[in-house]
Amino acid sequence: MRAGQLSQVDGERLTRDVTNITVETIPCRALAKDAYALATATGRSVYDAMYLALAVRLDTQLITADEKLANALGSISSIAAHITTIQRF
Repeated sequence: MRAGQLSQVDGERLTRDVTNITVETIPCRALAKDAYALATATGRSVYDAMYLALAVRLDTQLITADEKLANALGSISSIAAHITTIQRF
């Protein structure tokens, strides 16, 4: 609204619509064991491994702009399908 690209009515509608979105959350504690194992196996930080553990758990891809991370993890066949770069996406 401040930029003049959205009316007040549209802003209120979007705000109302956002509150109806269901978002699945998974606590970090639930991923900690898997993230630690991935970090240890790959030599990456637990921070990076948390995102990877989530992607593996949800059977989806971690999309990253960090090509060094993607290349390092992409060379490991058991997890390569779970990581890609934003450039390849």
